[in-house]
Amino acid sequence: VTVTSPDGRFVGALTQADFTVYEDDHVRPIEQFSAERVPVSLGILIDISGSMLGARFADARIALGKLLERLRDNDRVFLAVFNDTFRLVLPWTNDHAAVADAMARVVPRGGTSLYNALSTALPVLNAGPNQKKALVLISDGADNSKPGGMVNREGLENAVQHALASDAVIYAVGIGRPKPPLDEFLKLDSATRLQMAYDPPVDLDLLQQLTDPTGGYSQLVTSSVNL
Repeated sequence: VTVTSPDGRFVGALTQADFTVYEDDHVRPIEQFSAERVPVSLGILIDISGSMLGARFADARIALGKLLERLRDNDRVFLAVFNDTFRLVLPWTNDHAAVADAMARVVPRGGTSLYNALSTALPVLNAGPNQKKALVLISDGADNSKPGGMVNREGLENAVQHALASDAVIYAVGIGRPKPPLDEFLKLDSATRLQMAYDPPVDLDLLQQLTDPTGGYSQLVTSSVNL
């Protein structure tokens, strides 16, 4: 059983006293109850587009390392990366050190096809060996798969539908500065806007559209000191 709050967040620290089981409108005793951590099938999807090159990618690798430290021997994990295309770097494994080693050989380049990558990763995750499943997305929170800066609404809708159809919970770590609200953006001078074009901020709202419907959440990380 998974319990979530009205806003979709997990509710933890529950005891047997918090549950009541009914059968044909009659209360039945709970014969067995356990709240122990169970093994997880964890998919890790990392943005390796050109906008991640430099400090952002270094922070992404640090975030990956801290995540791997929290895993147990019976947790299974796969590593996938994406830019213009999706690539499965390491299939399901419990060798967590191999995941970090594989990431060290990846070089950021190219565009960002975020929605397609997420939609492609979810079927891999659904085939994971452990019943409890989660996907962690590490990205600067953008999708530029459409030419001329067009918004890929169809891609976003497809990704959300794939997320809702999956049994997995999706979490996102946004690496970089937050995207300012429109009214604040319009007040920026041209030099600052140009800088943002070359160093785009994280669209946290976009990431939340992907994570929140599944019961997960998105976290902004401005630098590795916040991890």
